[in-house]
Amino acid sequence: MRRLLRASIAALSITLAAVGMPMAANEAHAVEHPTYSHHPWPDASKDFKTKGVFTTPNQRTITVHQGATIRSGSGGTCSITLIGDRTGYTAEHCSHGRWTRGTEIFDQSNHRIGRVAAMSRGLDAVKINLDPAVRVDGRWEKRDYNSLNVGEPVHVLGLGQRFNESRVTDHPLMGWNGRPNTVALVSPLNSKPGTSGGAMVDRYNRVIGINVGYLENYTGKYGAYIPWNVVDSELR
Repeated sequence: MRRLLRASIAALSITLAAVGMPMAANEAHAVEHPTYSHHPWPDASKDFKTKGVFTTPNQRTITVHQGATIRSGSGGTCSITLIGDRTGYTAEHCSHGRWTRGTEIFDQSNHRIGRVAAMSRGLDAVKINLDPAVRVDGRWEKRDYNSLNVGEPVHVLGLGQRFNESRVTDHPLMGWNGRPNTVALVSPLNSKPGTSGGAMVDRYNRVIGINVGYLENYTGKYGAYIPWNVVDSELR
């Protein structure tokens, strides 16, 4: 009888949740913490040339746009986040384990645009010092994660383009690559392979973090980005 009663209560809890009716705290707990699977975006197609690389100190001026494509560690395509006029970031998983501090970073035309300046074990972000010959298109500033409001519109800038609007969610910071409290979530998911490392920006083009992929559970897929309070605490 007790087993039957517990089963009946569990079934009722699910029914109430489905129709939006309140549940007791101990019953709600089971459905408020779903299991997420995380998915770093893979590289886009490997379409880079293998010749004509400019690496000399006197190379011509190269203009880099926010969310521009860069070459990944495997020769595929990822994207870059720009801050100020001398600093870039991208996703660490774009390195495929082949980057270390000092590794050269190349744009879509195989011009060297900088070198890896900082990495942190387990953090899916890489800091890049841009070469003196690089000119950043526009002025790009950071926006603190704690200043965001639920429902604010945001966009991914990656693969050289602006993707459709997503919205800030009320999810807490989630785990990523085995690191707790690492990524923030937006919905709906509006990015694709090759956008890893690109910028997540607000409606005023202030950069709120680095796009890395998506998290998925039974409610759907959520865009995932690493906010600056996480990045800046480890990549200096």
